[in-house]
Amino acid sequence: IVLQISKMNLPVITVAALILLCGDASGFFNTRTTREPVEFIPKSRSNVQTLWVTQRLDHFNAQDDRTWEMRYMSNEEHFKSGGPIVIYIGGEWTISAGALLGGQQFDIAAKHNGYLFYTEHRYYGKSYPTPDTTTQNLKYLSVDQALADLAYFVEYVKTEVAGLKDSKVIVVGGSYAGSMAAWFRLKYPHVCDIALSSSAPLLAVADFYKYHEVVGKALKSESGERCYQIVQEGMKQMQQVMATSTGPQEVAKLFNLCKPIDPKNALDYASLASGIADMFAGIVQYHNRGDIEATCEYLQSSADAPNGNELSALGDLFKSRSSSNCDDAQYSATVAAYKNTFWNSSSATSAMRQWFYQTCTEYGYYQTDSSSNQPFGSGLNTLELYINLCKDLYEDVFTNNAENILNDGIERTNVVYGALSSAVDRVIYTHGTIDPWHAIGLLEEINTESPVIVVKGTSHCKDLQSISANDSEEMKAAKERVLELVNKWLQE
Repeated sequence: IVLQISKMNLPVITVAALILLCGDASGFFNTRTTREPVEFIPKSRSNVQTLWVTQRLDHFNAQDDRTWEMRYMSNEEHFKSGGPIVIYIGGEWTISAGALLGGQQFDIAAKHNGYLFYTEHRYYGKSYPTPDTTTQNLKYLSVDQALADLAYFVEYVKTEVAGLKDSKVIVVGGSYAGSMAAWFRLKYPHVCDIALSSSAPLLAVADFYKYHEVVGKALKSESGERCYQIVQEGMKQMQQVMATSTGPQEVAKLFNLCKPIDPKNALDYASLASGIADMFAGIVQYHNRGDIEATCEYLQSSADAPNGNELSALGDLFKSRSSSNCDDAQYSATVAAYKNTFWNSSSATSAMRQWFYQTCTEYGYYQTDSSSNQPFGSGLNTLELYINLCKDLYEDVFTNNAENILNDGIERTNVVYGALSSAVDRVIYTHGTIDPWHAIGLLEEINTESPVIVVKGTSHCKDLQSISANDSEEMKAAKERVLELVNKWLQE
């Protein structure tokens, strides 16, 4: 999802992103995690219905009878009685009708006379389980609760929609929702028959340094060594300049920052470094043909211009991708922006307060510069930044215990859901080699009933789009293989 910058003076920071649009005051708070992971070309003009279903707030406490309304959408255009239930799973974003009018999930429903649904994840979009997003209320935000929501949703539609009582269930998801699809089949095999898991990060990990390694490799593979070198040298030059007495002012001017950062403030410095790296991460993760090449051509032209160098090229690119009057790289600005707990605040509408909470309690996924095999500097964007955000955004029990909560949550996620060793069957795992998230996805088959399909040269969740004339032969073959497997399993 290609990075866009909000038209406000925003904090510059990134956070463990999967999937990017900055909301008001969200800056670079890694919006790759807060929008739908792929756009679909409509193949239908059918009317999509928006509906609501009552869910329990806490599925695992029988003494708590509080409920809330979960939003979902449906398309019955191709449905015939007995056809499958096809659910496109919503992740950390606001659902929209487009996912029910095109894509692999639409094609599966069309071919097999299925009833197509799109479920919205609790705490995202318009699905508000609690009055606000205080830390106390966010404790009901977890993948365990979200998967239980899905299970009860299936039971609900089988009961309430005529012709679905004995229908098989197919779930489709991309990115975090891709993990949910695989985990739903694992945890509720009596409810779910088939899962398509695209670009799913199944391994929870605190320091996800491999993310930036893949970004660096993509810059090389798609545009050549020179692009990688410009980024690498530009980051080195920034560290050298920042060490001088006038350096902070010079860097602030180059990147159009609202105010210079203090190089002695590790969290401010990390915020800036993270924002620069995330600019490239967004381009790579949501790469369409020519995107990386165009970016690298811009960098080279800027670096080779009279009075230009690698650092000024990074600044030029950064400014060209911002529509703000200036960008705020101060850590305190990010904390202030995302501590607001009201549903109508930018911290909630951007979904970043909710998603970062999940990273603090279940996944990590923090994209640092701790590897030497990436071009985004060294010792700047460290795990310390993200642990401090967990402390400062959620306070309460996190203030003195954030690192333990993070590590315990990651361990639990991997133990409960199997990480990269789950032997669940009838799950199709797909990945693209340019997508940085494939580095913590399942890349080798554990059993023949859960095939892994890796498509060379493609990015995040692209395989979820319908087959098109623009597909490479490898991509077309991958999509056809998915449809063949679904057809085979439905007939068995």
